[in-house]
Amino acid sequence: MTYNFDEVIERRGTDSVKWDGVKNVWGRDDLLPMWVADMDFRTPPFVMEALRKRLEHEVLGYTSACEEWYTSICGWLSRRHGWNVTREMLTFVPGIVRGQAFALQCFTNPGDRVMVMPPVYHPFFLVTQRMGREVVYSPLDLKDGYYQIDFDRFRKDIQGCKVLILCNPHNPGGRVWTVEELKRIADICKESNTFVISDEIHADLTLPPYKHHPFA
Repeated sequence: MTYNFDEVIERRGTDSVKWDGVKNVWGRDDLLPMWVADMDFRTPPFVMEALRKRLEHEVLGYTSACEEWYTSICGWLSRRHGWNVTREMLTFVPGIVRGQAFALQCFTNPGDRVMVMPPVYHPFFLVTQRMGREVVYSPLDLKDGYYQIDFDRFRKDIQGCKVLILCNPHNPGGRVWTVEELKRIADICKESNTFVISDEIHADLTLPPYKHHPFA
């Protein structure tokens, strides 16, 4: 299949958050919206065909996750990342941000301390704040264009934190954490009795020679 990534597709007037939301956010509509992770490429034909096939049934009632949903995820994680998960370990959530909120609701209480490592995806701290939890910031160090963890500071900052929200790989820093770094994070969090929520939504964007390692 040949894809044309230079094709310009007009999305204004389609209730696009990226394009139609510019004026609401910035008060003008002549800006390039580079603030949201939304691509302007056509959806691949095989995806569109699957959607058309489903729509041809014409009854769009309540649905549950089909068996293929489970088997495809388990198979992909095993083949791509060497992570063997079972069907019972999976559950559906409508997006990373909602998943974060559900996890915080389940494993923390209002007033609990939750650590993040900025610069990081902003809902990590905004959602935490709005849920009445205290955000603890433990910044990454930028050295020669390369983000690193100051583990002395990390060990100090994590004390008293109920949860660490880890971004693995890191967004927006682009760091693919090594096995050694992840093990060190795990050891310190075990010592401090800190629960780890690991956001790995960017795992499949890791390019050679780097390799993603699931925190689990």
